[in-house]
Amino acid sequence: MAKFRYQLKPLEHMMATQFADASIPGGFSPVTKNVKVHQHGVKKRWGYTSDRSLSAPVYSTACLQAANGQRYTLYLTDADLAVRKTGASETFAYATEQYTGGHITNITAANPGVITGSSTAWTTTGGIAAGDKFILTDDENANIELDANWATVATVAAAEITLTAAYTGTTGDFGADPKHYVIRKVYSVPSGDRWSWTMVDDKFIFTNGNINTQYIAAGGTSAADVSAIYAIKAKYCTAFADRLILADVYSGGLRNPVKVQYSANTDVLQFNSGADATAGSFELLETEDYITGLGRVGPLLGVFKRDSITYYERSGDSTAPLRRYSISAGIGSSAPYSIVEALGTVLFLGKDDFYLINGDNPEPVGENMRYKFYDIVGETEAASTWGFVNPMENEIVWIANTSEGKYAFVWDYKYKEWYLYSFPVDITGAGMGAI
Repeated sequence: MAKFRYQLKPLEHMMATQFADASIPGGFSPVTKNVKVHQHGVKKRWGYTSDRSLSAPVYSTACLQAANGQRYTLYLTDADLAVRKTGASETFAYATEQYTGGHITNITAANPGVITGSSTAWTTTGGIAAGDKFILTDDENANIELDANWATVATVAAAEITLTAAYTGTTGDFGADPKHYVIRKVYSVPSGDRWSWTMVDDKFIFTNGNINTQYIAAGGTSAADVSAIYAIKAKYCTAFADRLILADVYSGGLRNPVKVQYSANTDVLQFNSGADATAGSFELLETEDYITGLGRVGPLLGVFKRDSITYYERSGDSTAPLRRYSISAGIGSSAPYSIVEALGTVLFLGKDDFYLINGDNPEPVGENMRYKFYDIVGETEAASTWGFVNPMENEIVWIANTSEGKYAFVWDYKYKEWYLYSFPVDITGAGMGAI
Protein backbone atom coordinates (compact mmCIF):
# COMPACT_ATOMS: atom_id res chain seq x y z
CA MET A 1 0.00 0.00 0.00
CA ALA A 2 1.28 3.43 -0.90
CA LYS A 3 2.42 5.64 1.93
CA PHE A 4 1.19 9.19 2.30
CA ARG A 5 3.37 11.91 3.73
CA TYR A 6 1.90 15.13 5.09
CA GLN A 7 3.86 18.32 5.57
CA LEU A 8 3.06 19.80 9.03
CA LYS A 9 3.69 23.50 9.40
CA PRO A 10 5.17 24.65 12.70
CA LEU A 11 2.59 26.24 14.98
CA GLU A 12 3.38 29.91 15.54
CA HIS A 13 0.13 31.20 17.06
CA MET A 14 -2.98 30.01 18.84
CA MET A 15 -6.53 31.32 18.56
CA ALA A 16 -7.74 33.32 15.56
CA THR A 17 -11.50 33.18 15.96
CA GLN A 18 -12.05 36.26 13.78
CA PHE A 19 -11.56 33.96 10.76
CA ALA A 20 -13.84 31.22 9.51
CA ASP A 21 -12.33 27.77 10.21
CA ALA A 22 -11.44 27.22 6.57
CA SER A 23 -9.73 30.61 6.35
CA ILE A 24 -7.44 30.44 9.38
CA PRO A 25 -3.99 31.66 8.31
CA GLY A 26 -1.10 29.25 8.29
CA GLY A 27 0.62 28.94 11.63
CA PHE A 28 -2.59 29.47 13.65
CA SER A 29 -4.47 26.69 15.35
CA PRO A 30 -8.21 26.12 15.13
CA VAL A 31 -10.20 26.42 18.34
CA THR A 32 -8.39 24.30 20.93
CA LYS A 33 -8.54 24.06 24.71
CA ASN A 34 -6.06 23.66 27.54
CA VAL A 35 -2.86 24.10 25.53
CA LYS A 36 -0.40 26.92 24.85
CA VAL A 37 2.04 27.63 22.04
CA HIS A 38 5.56 26.65 23.03
CA GLN A 39 8.60 26.34 20.72
CA HIS A 40 6.41 26.07 17.61
CA GLY A 41 4.35 23.33 19.24
CA VAL A 42 1.88 23.05 22.08
CA LYS A 43 2.16 22.41 25.80
CA LYS A 44 -0.50 21.75 28.41
CA ARG A 45 -1.94 24.62 30.40
CA TRP A 46 -0.89 25.01 34.02
CA GLY A 47 -2.50 22.75 36.59
CA TYR A 48 -3.14 22.94 40.32
CA THR A 49 -2.86 20.97 43.54
CA SER A 50 -5.05 20.88 46.64
CA ASP A 51 -3.84 23.15 49.44
CA ARG A 52 -6.59 24.00 51.96
CA SER A 53 -10.26 23.07 52.16
CA LEU A 54 -12.40 25.89 53.53
CA SER A 55 -15.67 23.97 53.02
CA ALA A 56 -16.96 27.02 51.11
CA PRO A 57 -16.45 28.57 47.67
CA VAL A 58 -13.35 30.79 47.67
CA TYR A 59 -13.94 34.02 45.72
CA SER A 60 -10.54 35.69 46.14
CA THR A 61 -7.03 34.88 47.34
CA ALA A 62 -4.73 37.77 48.24
CA CYS A 63 -1.27 38.34 49.64
CA LEU A 64 -1.04 41.10 52.24
CA GLN A 65 2.57 42.20 52.68
CA ALA A 66 3.29 44.36 55.71
CA ALA A 67 5.95 47.05 55.94
CA ASN A 68 7.97 44.79 58.25
CA GLY A 69 8.23 42.17 55.50
CA GLN A 70 5.67 39.72 56.90
CA ARG A 71 3.34 38.22 54.29
CA TYR A 72 -0.13 36.80 54.88
CA THR A 73 -2.39 34.77 52.60
CA LEU A 74 -6.03 35.84 52.89
CA TYR A 75 -9.13 34.13 51.52
CA LEU A 76 -12.56 35.63 50.91
CA THR A 77 -15.36 33.09 50.68
CA ASP A 78 -19.07 33.63 50.20
CA ALA A 79 -19.43 34.19 53.97
CA ASP A 80 -16.02 34.66 55.62
CA LEU A 81 -12.55 36.14 55.62
CA ALA A 82 -9.84 33.61 56.52
CA VAL A 83 -6.06 33.65 57.02
CA ARG A 84 -3.93 30.72 55.87
CA LYS A 85 -1.91 29.13 58.70
CA THR A 86 1.35 27.30 58.13
CA GLY A 87 2.23 25.67 61.48
CA ALA A 88 2.35 21.92 61.94
CA SER A 89 -1.11 20.46 61.19
CA GLU A 90 -2.58 23.97 60.90
CA THR A 91 -5.06 24.90 58.21
CA PHE A 92 -6.63 28.35 58.44
CA ALA A 93 -8.10 30.79 60.96
CA TYR A 94 -11.29 32.77 60.57
CA ALA A 95 -10.67 36.51 60.48
CA THR A 96 -14.28 37.54 59.97
CA GLU A 97 -15.49 40.30 62.29
CA GLN A 98 -15.97 38.81 65.76
CA TYR A 99 -17.83 39.50 69.01
CA THR A 100 -16.32 38.39 72.33
CA GLY A 101 -17.81 40.75 74.94
CA GLY A 102 -19.07 39.36 78.23
CA HIS A 103 -19.09 35.69 79.27
CA ILE A 104 -21.20 32.56 78.89
CA THR A 105 -22.83 31.27 82.08
CA ASN A 106 -24.92 28.37 80.72
CA ILE A 107 -25.44 26.29 77.59
CA THR A 108 -28.27 23.75 77.56
CA ALA A 109 -27.78 20.31 76.06
CA ALA A 110 -31.23 20.49 74.48
CA ASN A 111 -32.03 20.77 70.80
CA PRO A 112 -32.00 23.62 70.00
CA GLY A 113 -29.28 24.79 72.36
CA VAL A 114 -29.89 27.89 74.48
CA ILE A 115 -26.96 30.08 75.53
CA THR A 116 -27.15 32.36 78.54
CA GLY A 117 -24.56 35.10 78.94
CA SER A 118 -23.57 38.14 80.93
CA SER A 119 -23.36 40.37 77.86
CA THR A 120 -26.21 42.82 77.30
CA ALA A 121 -24.78 44.13 74.00
CA TRP A 122 -25.89 41.26 71.77
CA THR A 123 -28.95 43.11 70.47
CA THR A 124 -27.35 46.50 69.79
CA THR A 125 -27.26 47.88 66.26
CA GLY A 126 -24.75 45.95 64.17
CA GLY A 127 -24.45 43.24 66.80
CA ILE A 128 -25.20 39.54 66.69
CA ALA A 129 -27.72 38.39 64.06
CA ALA A 130 -29.38 35.18 62.96
CA GLY A 131 -26.99 33.12 60.85
CA ASP A 132 -23.85 34.18 62.74
CA LYS A 133 -21.64 31.43 64.18
CA PHE A 134 -20.98 30.65 67.86
CA ILE A 135 -18.30 28.61 69.64
CA LEU A 136 -16.78 28.42 73.14
CA THR A 137 -13.06 29.16 73.13
CA ASP A 138 -12.61 25.96 75.17
CA ASP A 139 -13.92 24.01 72.18
CA GLU A 140 -11.99 25.77 69.42
CA ASN A 141 -8.51 25.50 68.00
CA ALA A 142 -8.50 28.81 66.14
CA ASN A 143 -5.71 27.86 63.73
CA ILE A 144 -7.16 24.48 62.75
CA GLU A 145 -10.48 25.24 61.12
CA LEU A 146 -13.14 24.19 60.14
CA ASP A 147 -14.02 23.25 63.75
CA ALA A 148 -17.01 20.90 64.04
CA ASN A 149 -18.29 22.74 67.14
CA TRP A 150 -19.24 25.94 65.35
CA ALA A 151 -22.99 26.44 65.83
CA THR A 152 -25.45 28.67 63.98
CA VAL A 153 -27.39 31.43 65.76
CA ALA A 154 -31.17 31.33 65.29
CA THR A 155 -32.45 34.14 67.53
CA VAL A 156 -30.88 36.76 69.79
CA ALA A 157 -32.17 38.35 73.01
CA ALA A 158 -30.41 40.71 75.41
CA ALA A 159 -28.83 37.95 77.52
CA GLU A 160 -29.85 34.79 75.66
CA ILE A 161 -29.05 33.25 72.28
CA THR A 162 -30.91 30.31 70.76
CA LEU A 163 -29.11 28.10 68.25
CA THR A 164 -30.58 26.30 65.26
CA ALA A 165 -29.59 22.91 66.74
CA ALA A 166 -27.99 21.38 69.81
CA TYR A 167 -24.53 22.67 70.67
CA THR A 168 -22.00 19.87 70.10
CA GLY A 169 -19.30 21.27 72.39
CA THR A 170 -19.19 21.82 76.12
CA THR A 171 -22.59 22.31 77.78
CA GLY A 172 -23.83 22.87 81.35
CA ASP A 173 -23.94 25.52 84.03
CA PHE A 174 -20.79 27.68 84.09
CA GLY A 175 -22.06 30.20 86.66
CA ALA A 176 -19.16 29.57 89.03
CA ASP A 177 -16.63 29.70 86.18
CA PRO A 178 -18.05 31.69 83.20
CA LYS A 179 -16.55 30.82 79.83
CA HIS A 180 -15.21 32.91 76.99
CA TYR A 181 -16.67 32.60 73.51
CA VAL A 182 -16.41 33.81 69.92
CA ILE A 183 -19.30 34.78 67.69
CA ARG A 184 -18.15 35.46 64.16
CA LYS A 185 -20.22 37.60 61.83
CA VAL A 186 -21.33 35.87 58.64
CA TYR A 187 -20.99 37.99 55.52
CA SER A 188 -23.16 37.86 52.42
CA VAL A 189 -22.44 38.62 48.79
CA PRO A 190 -25.14 40.06 46.51
CA SER A 191 -26.47 37.54 44.00
CA GLY A 192 -24.32 37.53 40.87
CA ASP A 193 -21.69 39.81 42.43
CA ARG A 194 -18.29 39.31 44.01
CA TRP A 195 -15.94 41.00 46.48
CA SER A 196 -14.00 44.16 45.72
CA TRP A 197 -10.77 44.53 47.68
CA THR A 198 -7.57 46.51 47.88
CA MET A 199 -4.49 46.84 50.09
CA VAL A 200 -3.06 50.04 51.51
CA ASP A 201 -1.17 51.11 54.65
CA ASP A 202 -0.65 47.53 55.93
CA LYS A 203 -4.39 46.93 55.68
CA PHE A 204 -6.54 44.59 53.60
CA ILE A 205 -9.80 46.35 52.77
CA PHE A 206 -12.82 44.55 51.32
CA THR A 207 -16.43 45.32 50.46
CA ASN A 208 -19.27 44.13 48.23
CA GLY A 209 -22.32 46.40 48.61
CA ASN A 210 -24.01 44.14 51.17
CA ILE A 211 -21.76 44.85 54.16
CA ASN A 212 -20.08 47.90 55.59
CA THR A 213 -16.60 48.28 54.11
CA GLN A 214 -14.26 46.28 56.36
CA TYR A 215 -10.53 45.97 56.92
CA ILE A 216 -8.01 43.81 58.71
CA ALA A 217 -4.53 45.02 59.63
CA ALA A 218 -1.50 42.88 58.82
CA GLY A 219 -1.16 40.30 61.60
CA GLY A 220 -4.68 41.01 62.87
CA THR A 221 -7.10 38.29 63.92
CA SER A 222 -10.48 39.95 63.32
CA ALA A 223 -11.85 42.34 60.70
CA ALA A 224 -13.73 45.50 61.61
CA ASP A 225 -15.67 48.31 59.92
CA VAL A 226 -13.61 51.00 58.23
CA SER A 227 -16.31 53.36 59.48
CA ALA A 228 -19.71 52.15 60.66
CA ILE A 229 -21.11 55.66 60.05
CA TYR A 230 -19.31 57.05 57.01
CA ALA A 231 -18.30 54.04 54.88
CA ILE A 232 -21.56 52.18 54.44
CA LYS A 233 -22.01 49.31 51.99
CA ALA A 234 -19.63 50.45 49.27
CA LYS A 235 -19.67 48.22 46.21
CA TYR A 236 -16.19 49.01 44.86
CA CYS A 237 -12.89 50.09 46.37
CA THR A 238 -9.30 50.85 45.43
CA ALA A 239 -6.37 52.92 46.72
CA PHE A 240 -5.25 56.14 45.07
CA ALA A 241 -3.58 59.43 46.03
CA ASP A 242 -2.68 58.18 49.54
CA ARG A 243 -6.34 57.45 50.20
CA LEU A 244 -8.91 54.69 50.18
CA ILE A 245 -11.41 55.29 47.36
CA LEU A 246 -14.97 53.90 47.54
CA ALA A 247 -17.70 53.99 44.89
CA ASP A 248 -21.38 53.11 44.72
CA VAL A 249 -22.00 53.72 48.41
CA TYR A 250 -24.91 54.18 50.78
CA SER A 251 -25.73 57.74 51.79
CA GLY A 252 -28.55 58.76 54.11
CA GLY A 253 -29.68 55.15 54.31
CA LEU A 254 -30.05 54.84 50.52
CA ARG A 255 -27.77 53.44 47.85
CA ASN A 256 -26.09 56.12 45.73
CA PRO A 257 -24.62 54.32 42.68
CA VAL A 258 -22.96 57.45 41.24
CA LYS A 259 -21.15 58.58 44.38
CA VAL A 260 -17.38 58.37 44.96
CA GLN A 261 -15.95 58.75 48.49
CA TYR A 262 -12.33 59.28 49.46
CA SER A 263 -10.71 58.96 52.87
CA ALA A 264 -8.57 61.53 54.64
CA ASN A 265 -5.03 62.00 53.39
CA THR A 266 -2.90 59.03 54.62
CA ASP A 267 -5.71 57.91 56.98
CA VAL A 268 -7.75 55.26 55.20
CA LEU A 269 -10.08 54.80 58.18
CA GLN A 270 -11.24 58.43 58.32
CA PHE A 271 -14.18 59.30 56.05
CA ASN A 272 -15.75 62.01 58.21
CA SER A 273 -15.07 65.23 56.28
CA GLY A 274 -16.33 67.20 59.28
CA ALA A 275 -13.47 65.85 61.37
CA ASP A 276 -10.85 65.97 58.60
CA ALA A 277 -11.33 68.25 55.59
CA THR A 278 -9.05 66.09 53.43
CA ALA A 279 -11.82 63.43 53.32
CA GLY A 280 -14.80 63.97 51.06
CA SER A 281 -17.00 62.78 48.21
CA PHE A 282 -18.48 63.75 44.86
CA GLU A 283 -21.11 62.46 42.46
CA LEU A 284 -20.32 61.47 38.89
CA LEU A 285 -23.34 62.87 37.05
CA GLU A 286 -21.98 63.55 33.55
CA THR A 287 -23.64 60.37 32.25
CA GLU A 288 -26.87 58.76 33.33
CA ASP A 289 -25.65 55.22 34.04
CA TYR A 290 -24.22 53.82 37.28
CA ILE A 291 -20.62 53.35 38.35
CA THR A 292 -19.46 49.83 37.51
CA GLY A 293 -15.95 49.75 38.96
CA LEU A 294 -12.67 51.43 39.81
CA GLY A 295 -9.14 50.91 38.51
CA ARG A 296 -5.70 52.49 38.81
CA VAL A 297 -4.28 53.46 35.43
CA GLY A 298 -0.68 54.53 35.96
CA PRO A 299 -0.91 57.99 37.61
CA LEU A 300 -4.68 58.12 37.01
CA LEU A 301 -7.80 56.77 38.69
CA GLY A 302 -10.36 55.32 36.31
CA VAL A 303 -14.03 55.39 37.33
CA PHE A 304 -15.95 53.01 35.09
CA LYS A 305 -19.51 53.20 33.89
CA ARG A 306 -21.22 51.01 31.31
CA ASP A 307 -20.36 53.27 28.37
CA SER A 308 -17.64 55.56 29.66
CA ILE A 309 -14.50 55.84 31.77
CA THR A 310 -13.77 59.06 33.65
CA TYR A 311 -10.16 59.61 34.67
CA TYR A 312 -8.96 61.59 37.67
CA GLU A 313 -5.48 62.80 38.61
CA ARG A 314 -3.99 64.18 41.81
CA SER A 315 -4.85 67.86 42.10
CA GLY A 316 -2.21 68.89 44.65
CA ASP A 317 -4.99 70.30 46.85
CA SER A 318 -5.38 68.15 49.97
CA THR A 319 -9.02 69.20 50.51
CA ALA A 320 -10.01 68.51 46.88
CA PRO A 321 -7.47 65.82 45.96
CA LEU A 322 -9.02 64.49 42.75
CA ARG A 323 -9.20 66.57 39.57
CA ARG A 324 -10.88 65.27 36.43
CA TYR A 325 -8.28 64.53 33.78
CA SER A 326 -10.33 63.24 30.83
CA ILE A 327 -13.24 61.03 29.84
CA SER A 328 -13.40 58.16 27.34
CA ALA A 329 -16.94 58.21 26.03
CA GLY A 330 -18.46 55.21 24.26
CA ILE A 331 -16.24 52.56 25.86
CA GLY A 332 -16.84 51.33 29.38
CA SER A 333 -17.63 48.06 31.15
CA SER A 334 -20.80 46.42 32.38
CA ALA A 335 -18.67 43.64 33.92
CA PRO A 336 -17.28 45.18 37.15
CA TYR A 337 -15.25 42.15 38.16
CA SER A 338 -13.60 41.83 34.76
CA ILE A 339 -11.56 44.95 35.63
CA VAL A 340 -8.02 43.71 36.31
CA GLU A 341 -5.16 45.91 37.48
CA ALA A 342 -1.94 44.66 35.86
CA LEU A 343 1.08 45.93 33.95
CA GLY A 344 0.65 49.32 35.60
CA THR A 345 -2.72 49.79 33.95
CA VAL A 346 -6.17 48.21 33.70
CA LEU A 347 -7.57 45.51 31.43
CA PHE A 348 -11.30 44.84 31.19
CA LEU A 349 -14.18 43.38 29.22
CA GLY A 350 -16.15 45.96 27.25
CA LYS A 351 -19.42 45.49 25.42
CA ASP A 352 -17.71 44.27 22.23
CA ASP A 353 -14.09 43.40 23.06
CA PHE A 354 -11.40 43.03 25.70
CA TYR A 355 -9.45 46.25 26.30
CA LEU A 356 -6.18 47.51 27.75
CA ILE A 357 -5.94 51.18 28.75
CA ASN A 358 -2.91 52.87 27.20
CA GLY A 359 -2.54 56.24 28.90
CA ASP A 360 -6.21 57.19 28.99
CA ASN A 361 -7.11 55.43 25.75
CA PRO A 362 -8.81 51.98 25.86
CA GLU A 363 -7.20 49.85 23.16
CA PRO A 364 -8.79 46.56 22.01
CA VAL A 365 -6.66 43.45 22.56
CA GLY A 366 -9.25 40.70 22.02
CA GLU A 367 -9.53 40.44 18.24
CA ASN A 368 -8.39 36.81 18.16
CA MET A 369 -10.90 35.76 20.86
CA ARG A 370 -13.86 38.10 20.96
CA TYR A 371 -15.85 36.31 18.25
CA LYS A 372 -15.64 33.06 20.15
CA PHE A 373 -16.43 34.82 23.44
CA TYR A 374 -19.56 36.60 22.27
CA ASP A 375 -20.72 33.57 20.33
CA ILE A 376 -21.01 31.44 23.48
CA VAL A 377 -21.39 34.03 26.30
CA GLY A 378 -24.75 35.76 26.71
CA GLU A 379 -25.19 39.35 27.83
CA THR A 380 -26.06 38.44 31.41
CA GLU A 381 -23.11 36.07 31.77
CA ALA A 382 -20.79 38.60 30.13
CA ALA A 383 -21.71 41.10 32.86
CA SER A 384 -20.77 38.47 35.48
CA THR A 385 -17.37 37.72 33.93
CA TRP A 386 -14.52 38.08 36.41
CA GLY A 387 -10.79 38.22 35.90
CA PHE A 388 -7.41 37.93 37.58
CA VAL A 389 -3.73 38.14 36.70
CA ASN A 390 -1.49 35.08 36.69
CA PRO A 391 2.02 36.61 36.68
CA MET A 392 3.71 33.20 36.79
CA GLU A 393 2.44 32.55 33.25
CA ASN A 394 2.21 36.18 32.01
CA GLU A 395 -1.56 35.80 31.69
CA ILE A 396 -4.71 37.79 32.26
CA VAL A 397 -7.51 35.26 32.85
CA TRP A 398 -11.23 35.98 32.50
CA ILE A 399 -13.71 33.37 33.77
CA ALA A 400 -17.20 33.22 32.25
CA ASN A 401 -20.18 30.88 32.14
CA THR A 402 -20.82 29.93 28.53
CA SER A 403 -23.30 27.85 26.57
CA GLU A 404 -20.59 25.16 26.56
CA GLY A 405 -19.75 25.33 30.28
CA LYS A 406 -17.44 27.50 32.37
CA TYR A 407 -14.37 28.62 30.42
CA ALA A 408 -11.25 30.67 31.10
CA PHE A 409 -10.48 33.14 28.31
CA VAL A 410 -6.76 33.78 28.62
CA TRP A 411 -4.58 36.53 27.16
CA ASP A 412 -0.81 36.02 27.29
CA TYR A 413 0.40 39.61 27.54
CA LYS A 414 4.02 38.68 26.82
CA TYR A 415 3.37 36.99 23.48
CA LYS A 416 -0.03 38.62 22.73
CA GLU A 417 -1.68 35.23 22.30
CA TRP A 418 -5.17 34.05 23.31
CA TYR A 419 -5.98 30.65 24.84
CA LEU A 420 -9.08 28.83 25.99
CA TYR A 421 -9.02 26.73 29.18
CA SER A 422 -11.55 24.56 30.96
CA PHE A 423 -11.27 22.80 34.32
CA PRO A 424 -12.76 19.61 35.80
CA VAL A 425 -13.83 21.51 38.94
CA ASP A 426 -15.80 24.72 39.36
CA ILE A 427 -13.50 27.73 39.44
CA THR A 428 -15.08 30.26 41.82
CA GLY A 429 -12.09 32.47 42.60
CA ALA A 430 -8.38 32.97 42.08
CA GLY A 431 -5.40 35.03 43.16
CA MET A 432 -1.89 34.74 44.55
CA GLY A 433 -1.06 34.16 48.19
CA ALA A 434 2.19 34.55 50.13
CA ILE A 435 5.04 32.42 48.79
